[in-house]
Amino acid sequence: MKIVFIMLAWIGVSTVKAQLIYEDDFVAEKGWSNSAYANYQNGAYHIFAKSGRWSINLNTHYDNFTAEVKTEFFSGSDDRGYGLIFRARDIDNYYAFCISANGYYLLGGQELSSWFNIIPWKKSDLIHLNGVNYLRVDCKNDALKLYINGIFIDEARHPVFKKGKIGFVAYDSVHAHFDDIKVYEFGSAPSPQYDFAPENKNTEADFPGDPSAWVIENFYDKSVRWLSESEFAHYEKGYYAMADPLNDHYSLSSGSEPNFIYEVNFRVNQWTKDGTVGLLFHMSGIEDALGFYLTDDGNYYIDKRVNSNISKLLTPTPVVFEKSSIQNLKIVAEGADIRFILNGSELTRLKETASSKGGFGFFTSKGLRADFLSVKISPVPFSFQRTAIALAQSWCFWSALGFIVLTTVVIAQSRRKRLQAIRKKRENEIFDLIKNNQGTLRLGDVMMKYRISKNEAQNMLEHLAQNYGGQPVLSLDGSITYDFPELMPSEYKLRSDVIQLAAMRKGRLTVTDTANFLKQDLTETEVMLDTMLDGYRVKKNIIDGITYYEFTEILSLQKKR
Repeated sequence: MKIVFIMLAWIGVSTVKAQLIYEDDFVAEKGWSNSAYANYQNGAYHIFAKSGRWSINLNTHYDNFTAEVKTEFFSGSDDRGYGLIFRARDIDNYYAFCISANGYYLLGGQELSSWFNIIPWKKSDLIHLNGVNYLRVDCKNDALKLYINGIFIDEARHPVFKKGKIGFVAYDSVHAHFDDIKVYEFGSAPSPQYDFAPENKNTEADFPGDPSAWVIENFYDKSVRWLSESEFAHYEKGYYAMADPLNDHYSLSSGSEPNFIYEVNFRVNQWTKDGTVGLLFHMSGIEDALGFYLTDDGNYYIDKRVNSNISKLLTPTPVVFEKSSIQNLKIVAEGADIRFILNGSELTRLKETASSKGGFGFFTSKGLRADFLSVKISPVPFSFQRTAIALAQSWCFWSALGFIVLTTVVIAQSRRKRLQAIRKKRENEIFDLIKNNQGTLRLGDVMMKYRISKNEAQNMLEHLAQNYGGQPVLSLDGSITYDFPELMPSEYKLRSDVIQLAAMRKGRLTVTDTANFLKQDLTETEVMLDTMLDGYRVKKNIIDGITYYEFTEILSLQKKR
């Protein structure tokens, strides 16, 4: 009889029909907050704020249920939590089931804004580190069961909150995505079917490789090119997101070319009334720049900023574009002649002589949210026709033509020597730069100084490295630097070795570890480390009785990873 009873019970459970009472795939808005810190993006829900953020759906209210959500860690501290809020009365009273990117889980909550642990942080091998995880809670009266990726992991009883709302949370600089939330009547959840593929970008907006381009950025990897990296402007997986609920926002990249093609693919996720999005160029800061913009009411315009004073070079002019689609803005600058292009169609051209060169940037107005998908900055191709017309219009055309005819043979014979001389001159200049820079030089600085491709710059630095004992070093920010130990002052060489050791040790050094690495005595090493203390980049800290020298910039980069 016992066996029969068990079989009937199992059969009864297996035939329970799934009772789905709420779901959201975040393709359309369904009651979740949509702000700069917590918002809908590309069919998922994102939370990212340096002080932590939560979002509760006011349209949900359940007592006994099963809730499950797909989560994905993107960036931030790997030892801070993110996850599912449930049975929430409000933002000060709720339960939270959280995981961390380094493989721990927690069940806790807040009551009257005071945090309490139900199950303190525990390690679990079920958690996919820095990846996609599914979180599930089963709530029946005061019994709470936890699942990670479909597998039961822990349970507890807690009588404080009997019913409430569903929400998400990401603490202390964690940037997390949430998707496919489902809530079932308790005991009716079906067998799970999981998709552990990460959120992907539509690659149609990517720029293909081009050896002639100075910059191609499709935003799959972080770089230090775009200066603003905050909750209002930051790298996503395959795009650069900008949204500031309180102010207009700018993001600046380096550059100083008078002649260029600046091309950007972007998509506006949330237009605002009188909203504006666009590109900045010839920038010497946010106070001085030229701008090319699209507006919410279907216009484009061009302005100029000088010491924060704005003047319109072209007043708002009607233009047709699909506001929900990916837009392509292109600026072609040849000296004072500047052309403005939208989705392949030239809108206008202007002459602007006051501003000749500077950096590049993005712009979004207050409240508008946009994803910048890809960027390409390249030289203007040589045009024989354009050059011929310019020469023909010049009074010196015929004299120039005669000179060219007379000197053609000489030029052909001396061309190789001139190229060799130019290369030699450049290498000498680069050699002086290396010496003036204490024996080190970034590859990107050579590319920008001489407006040459990465391969050309790398060839020159490799040639110098062979002659002077240099070697390439991959920096933490992904850039390539060439170090020439023979050209470094001895004190600088020691400091450079210490900084490399700090990077290897993730930002913290002891005197003993450093002395062993440098092969010198402890007293000498401690004196040298103390000379590096500035209270900003290098600080001294005592942890568990051990004195550490902390390199704050390296520690910050490690936390972002």
